[in-house]
Amino acid sequence: MKFYNREDELALLQRADVLKEKHSIMSILIGRRRVGKTSLALRVSDDAIYFFTSKKDEKLLCEEFVRELEAKGIRVFGEFHKFETLF
Repeated sequence: MKFYNREDELALLQRADVLKEKHSIMSILIGRRRVGKTSLALRVSDDAIYFFTSKKDEKLLCEEFVRELEAKGIRVFGEFHKFETLF
């Protein structure tokens, strides 16, 4: 996929990627459908976590997200039923 006019977004995400070495950083990309948000995030960082949410029970989404984190080597302790407590 070619990227057009994404220099500002790439620079911002790359700056956040550098800051994560010293601080906890979470970047959230939002926008219209099919504009390249996923490709943009995955282009910046090799260890980005991509989690697609759908209309499911929050407890089930938390369980899926924890599995995604653990697949990336991030240990999660406890059981979570709400994203509010997970984050």
